[in-house]
Amino acid sequence: MRLTFLILALIFFVRNCLLPLAADDYSYAFVWDGAGRGNILEGVPDTIERVDSIGDLIASQWSHYMTWGGRTPAHTLIQLFVWLGKPLFDVLNTAMFVALIVLIARLADVRLTLRNLLWITLGLWVATPEWISTMEWLTGACNYLWMGVVQLLFLKFFSTSINRLIMIPLGLMAGWSNEAGGLATLFIAVALMIGQQKIRSAHRIGLLSFALGYALLILAPGNFNRLALTQPNFSLTTAVLVEHLSPFVEVISQQLLLLVPLVIVFSRRGASSSIKIFTAAGLLVPTVMMFSPAFPLRSCFMSTIFLLIASTAALDRLNIDPKKYFKPLIAIGIVWALSVAGSLYSDISIRRQMDHRFELINELSAEPLLKVPPLNPTWRLEKILGLRIFGSAAMSIGGELSDNPREGHNVTFAKYHGIKAIAVER
Repeated sequence: MRLTFLILALIFFVRNCLLPLAADDYSYAFVWDGAGRGNILEGVPDTIERVDSIGDLIASQWSHYMTWGGRTPAHTLIQLFVWLGKPLFDVLNTAMFVALIVLIARLADVRLTLRNLLWITLGLWVATPEWISTMEWLTGACNYLWMGVVQLLFLKFFSTSINRLIMIPLGLMAGWSNEAGGLATLFIAVALMIGQQKIRSAHRIGLLSFALGYALLILAPGNFNRLALTQPNFSLTTAVLVEHLSPFVEVISQQLLLLVPLVIVFSRRGASSSIKIFTAAGLLVPTVMMFSPAFPLRSCFMSTIFLLIASTAALDRLNIDPKKYFKPLIAIGIVWALSVAGSLYSDISIRRQMDHRFELINELSAEPLLKVPPLNPTWRLEKILGLRIFGSAAMSIGGELSDNPREGHNVTFAKYHGIKAIAVER
């Protein structure tokens, strides 16, 4: 089991190393321009300066909180990693991946056997919406993988009531993480507390701390300022709900594998209260996102995690003997291995293209406007592997530069690499 775990972690690490900085990673390399329209939208000034000290980071995050968004813990991590260098992130992000798997098993109350390890990692691979954008892309991983681990840590300590002092910072950070996942985490914590015979002071302290963190997240002035900039006339209408129905269905359909053991356990009336709570929380996340101004698939990351906890516990209750299903399991393993190999091929392709772009930058850095060939993701593979590779999901969040040199990501990319201006040839 340990060797298998090591191999899975090594593959994750290699993919992290192959993926270059992209999109918002460059934006957060600089002190946030709160006086303008942020470091992302068109109109980023050439006067922005790199984050080069703790003071720069604090000033940047204050500006970000007031003008762009409330996810301060996640965005502090982003700016810290871009400042200190991606190799450090690659190592620590792999540690977060390992921690995520361990915490899923712990909250499912199962031993991390080979069967459970493979089920959890297969479930993550199949059901995670926008794998690259939530697990490996630096900005996305800090927002979802890292904050997800914090939320699970909070629930683990909350369920055991180990220490009141731990609950204060842990509750604050878990609440101050991300919107939909945070709300579902709060739902789980309250449900677990209600199920306790005795409500301890650690529970009260944890919930109060969590509530404070969630208030800091939701009530950030930057949330309202960004909405006014990006969706000035937004109102929740029937048309918005209909538009959000498509990503809702896509998320649920991607999670069908996780629902199989749950359906069996529920039909046999063998679901524990914990399984019921985590299942409800998993379904709560995409339901809440129906009423959000936008519904990016990556926002449902914690939906997959909570359903995976429930389904892992359900699978353990079913006590299925893998030997009885040896041939189907071998077939699944082969398909899974081929899909991972395909993702590595895609990563290497993108890395080579980016390396070629960097060669052009080094050769033609004096050009007033450097034009580079567009990235060409392996679109055929995406038809098979979906959003597990650098493709349409990465492109949609600015993973590729624009043909407009004044577009925000172009400006920050050029400034970061010390060139005057850059644009993609069309």
